[in-house]
Amino acid sequence: MRSVDWKNLTFNDGVLAEPVRDDGRIALWLPGAVDGEYQYWDRIVTSARPETTAEQGVAATPAVATRARRRVSDGLFGRLARRLGRRDPETTWTLPSGEEVERCGERRADVALAWPAEDAATLDEASVRRRWPEFRRLQPLADGLFLVEGVGEPAKPQVENPKGGAEPVDLVSLGQHAVESARRQGDSQAESLALTDLGMIAMNAGDAASAVTHLQQALVLCRALGDRDRETDVLCNLGYALLGVGDGQAAFETLQSALGMARERRDVYTEKLVLERLSLVLIKHGEPAETMPLTDRALEMARAVGDRHQQPRLLWIQAIALAELNRLDQAIAQAEASIAILRAEGKPEAAWYEAQLQRFRSDPSSLGATAALDGPIHGGAAATSAAAPGTAGQPKGGPGLLKMAFTATKAMANFIGSGMKPASADVQKARLAVCRTCEHHTGLRCRICGCFTSVKVKMTHEQCPIGKWPS
Repeated sequence: MRSVDWKNLTFNDGVLAEPVRDDGRIALWLPGAVDGEYQYWDRIVTSARPETTAEQGVAATPAVATRARRRVSDGLFGRLARRLGRRDPETTWTLPSGEEVERCGERRADVALAWPAEDAATLDEASVRRRWPEFRRLQPLADGLFLVEGVGEPAKPQVENPKGGAEPVDLVSLGQHAVESARRQGDSQAESLALTDLGMIAMNAGDAASAVTHLQQALVLCRALGDRDRETDVLCNLGYALLGVGDGQAAFETLQSALGMARERRDVYTEKLVLERLSLVLIKHGEPAETMPLTDRALEMARAVGDRHQQPRLLWIQAIALAELNRLDQAIAQAEASIAILRAEGKPEAAWYEAQLQRFRSDPSSLGATAALDGPIHGGAAATSAAAPGTAGQPKGGPGLLKMAFTATKAMANFIGSGMKPASADVQKARLAVCRTCEHHTGLRCRICGCFTSVKVKMTHEQCPIGKWPS
């Protein structure tokens, strides 16, 4: 296998290289777009003593990419702000040219430096695609050296169901791979994000205990890094997982912390999701009346940002609370409003909820106030679930809230599965392209709707919760 002499490599115009470190780490700066005010850069860094592998004739070493920017057009107020502002060593770096840049993006661990494995060979898109079928971009850096983006994405994450639907993507393997990759590269930020994703994968699989473990590990990393944005996301999901293991008090306290942080950061998307999950805690612990102001506020916020994904969940939760309060006419009205949104959005699960509502209408007393209203509003793409408390007449200590929601989700999938047709390859590609550039996307999961995008993009009836997908 051919090796690269990093210290004597001549890079292409515009590519800046930091001195190769004693531990073998390589750091390169690649110029990006100029938007009039800023020049953008990508900093590409390998791990210490980087490991080189060769497959399909391509040699490569994994790297981490981080976006940064340098102001090129200041104006009077911009110059004053720079003079008076304090330099943060955690977010301010110095280019090899001596100019300062500020970090403006998250680390991405889906890149690699690649070159031909043999001396006489060449590297082109066809050879790169043989090794990484789903790579996104190939950029030349020097003679025979390239940056490859999209190296961590699987070629075929989903297979077709003979009945016409789709089998679930192996999200557990994807999540575990992301955690292991981040740990190999010593990237704590990427590790915390991957652990959060893995926790939510476990939640959607009905394994709340594993979810708590993963999320608690992610929380430790976020706090050590001082990353308040990620900490808010972790707390929101950890509270949900704690409810799943039956620790209502810890769930409530954790979600209260998440709510305070979301409001402090003016993070509307996280705040409305936290309010939804606090409502579930209150219903679970016999306080349905207390959920109404929380869900009213969450509905107001969801409508303000155009999130049609969360609105039917919130309306269904209100129906559950009202049924618990024996306000059956109002419960039916909120359930009908939930179904109306699902139907207007073309969601196949609208028929499932209509069937459950008809059962509730026929004889609510025989089912118990919440039995027929049990189950999540589910987008067909591993969405965040909302569910009801225990069924009347059920033995105390029976199946918990999240277990019952998971069971209802599977029943609904069987109910509507044959009608779910996959979107075309072009539609899937266009949707993924939007998600990859969205600040709310973790790489696997949308933080707004809770869906795993590798599944959601394949569903014809699905939409971006804030309308970013192409129509």
